[in-house]
Amino acid sequence: MKKISFSLHLGFVGLQDSGSEIILDFFKEKSIESNYTNESDNKDEYEFFLVFKQIPIKVKVFLAENLKEIILNYESINRLDAMILALNLYNLSSKNNYFKKDFDEFTEKYSFNGMSALIGLDVGLILGNDHSKDFRISRYNLVQKAKELDVLYCFEILNKKNDILELYNKIIGDFTFKFQFTNPEILEKAREYGKTLINQ
Repeated sequence: MKKISFSLHLGFVGLQDSGSEIILDFFKEKSIESNYTNESDNKDEYEFFLVFKQIPIKVKVFLAENLKEIILNYESINRLDAMILALNLYNLSSKNNYFKKDFDEFTEKYSFNGMSALIGLDVGLILGNDHSKDFRISRYNLVQKAKELDVLYCFEILNKKNDILELYNKIIGDFTFKFQFTNPEILEKAREYGKTLINQ
């Protein structure tokens, strides 16, 4: 049996407090294999091997603090299938990390037509810290920023169990959906390999 899998390149942009470790932890939990640890080692690339609806997928995540970094690293990244722009809902200035002109420059540079999302993470709530008295970015302002950037999706992430799972399903689901029409035979062969991985 051929070990057929798909390869997804995911860009994750956000300041240091944007909750990238929360998303990476979730991918690790879903993975069969990963090279990711929670320790701070200044890496900006992480790899995960997972099975989604019997489809094996190698996910490479590229981290950056802003879109300019992604644009400048085009030679090493080369392609992206999905892009997440993240912000910490309790960091009021984090909205200013994203500009329409930078997102447009990114999409042009990468000829990007994949899944894109702006996500606002309630990092305090997810990690069990009390931020109830702090000012936070409202859902309305989050949606307005998503419209301004012209991304496909907008998510408010309040918990790991449901909200991050919804985001995860959207990223991987959108990616695999196109293969149902472009490469249905390859998709079925990949599913056969995925079934063996699940049974191991």
